[in-house]
Amino acid sequence: MPSLGSAEAAAALGALLRLRRDGGEPRTELAGPLNDVLDALGLLDVVDTLTPDEAAALLGLVESFLRQAVDLIANPDRITWNHTDRAILTAQGVLSSLLVPIFQDFVIPTLGDRLGDRLQNAGASFLDVGTGVGELAIAMCRAWPALRVLGIDPWEPALVIARENIVAAGMAARISLRRTAAEDLQQADEHDLAWVPTFFIPSSVLERVIDRVHGALRLGGYALFGLYVRRDDPVATALADLRTVRQGGALCAPQEMGALLERAGFSDVNVLYNVAWASPVLFVVGRRGTS
Repeated sequence: MPSLGSAEAAAALGALLRLRRDGGEPRTELAGPLNDVLDALGLLDVVDTLTPDEAAALLGLVESFLRQAVDLIANPDRITWNHTDRAILTAQGVLSSLLVPIFQDFVIPTLGDRLGDRLQNAGASFLDVGTGVGELAIAMCRAWPALRVLGIDPWEPALVIARENIVAAGMAARISLRRTAAEDLQQADEHDLAWVPTFFIPSSVLERVIDRVHGALRLGGYALFGLYVRRDDPVATALADLRTVRQGGALCAPQEMGALLERAGFSDVNVLYNVAWASPVLFVVGRRGTS
């Protein structure tokens, strides 16, 4: 029962975030109970200070987790990312776009070869593996106005939405989409930075993906391999494992991922995570050498 209550509390948070995003207010009868739930969670004051854009971003996080939780009940045998529900695909895309401020403010400034400066230059390129509905690609272009992006994904239902989103955002000249799996990527020396969400990549092709991404980077370029955070809380750890398997991904500890990167030729391999980011994702980072 406490777990069911937690789900309902998350839904109450999502409801107020949606209202904040849309500039609305809860119905009179609901305002008191909704506010009481958020107040009991210690979140009411935080929600009240959010801008509509911040509320939309956090709503994506809540929606993605809750919609996938409902899908777990409806489709308990799913072990791959083959959703066709537009709401689930969109919510996951909005969730991925939340990584961009973390890239910009915390991750990229710690990396060498003046990567932040490189991304500001004309001709800078970002490889978005598993681009989904394109929200991460769009957010990267907004953060770095000179950046061009190649988004790859094998799942056509997501790419259909991505094409719409990219046109609506006015980014069609800067973002290219390609329907291909990461293990089939055929590129060399083209990108300054790559994002690889390993929680969508099966263990059977993970090493091949790492090798292909390494070859696709320019000399001195970096790749960020994302894993779900496993905390000391055993429930949170078990849920992260379940989420990874449900999405078709490889169960791999950060240290194991680092070893795979080094085997593929990456240098300066490191694990980056800070609880202050309030993110469910950590990064195993590797650099393609300059020679």
